[in-house]
Amino acid sequence: MVDVLHHTRRASGTGPRLTRLRPLQGFLLPLGLALGWELVVAAGWNSGRLLPPPSVVWDTLSDLWAQGDLVHHAQATLVRVGLGFVAGVAAGTVLGAVTGYSRTASRLPDPSLQALRAIPSIAWVPLFILWFGIFETPKIALIAVGVFFPVYLGVMDAIRGVDRKIVEAAASFGCPA
Repeated sequence: MVDVLHHTRRASGTGPRLTRLRPLQGFLLPLGLALGWELVVAAGWNSGRLLPPPSVVWDTLSDLWAQGDLVHHAQATLVRVGLGFVAGVAAGTVLGAVTGYSRTASRLPDPSLQALRAIPSIAWVPLFILWFGIFETPKIALIAVGVFFPVYLGVMDAIRGVDRKIVEAAASFGCPA
């Protein structure tokens, strides 16, 4: 039996060597695109001003690391993303649970939230700058909005998708319905 499996794997091209290389296959496309873009800029077909080639990005990252600025900027970004993520998940979970649990309670916020969901994220930027100023708050709010809608819809749909028989069975064991 083992011999048959061994020959089947060899015939299909998934031998031990290729199996070990499989995780690296996902890097082929991005590396190929980066190399291609580097060659396009080096050949002079594009200036690389709007989208710099990987060598310029690497040099800039190296300079920022050498000056000690890269860690500072990475920490600031992680704080913004973390705060925005927590705020968006918290609000999305609470509103998603309320609107998913009660169809009556969902009649008020859900239509407005569905309308707001159609607004592209980039359209929020000027409003957030006007409302919150130009410092950290608009950046955090934009991340929170980006996180809110998928969480809200996921929680609402998950709660609405629970089979009523399961809820009735839990209630018969004394769980609140």
